[in-house]
Amino acid sequence: MKKTALPRNLDLDALVEILAQNMRERSKDEAQETPQADSRR
Repeated sequence: MKKTALPRNLDLDALVEILAQNMRERSKDEAQETPQADSRR
């Protein structure tokens, strides 16, 4: 990911990082509960 020098993107970068972490945690939880659910859908 290239970080631009625009101060506007600082908040976006923080939000993207938070969302990425949340998605990782969700995917881990789903994988632990039902490992084959994603492949079937």
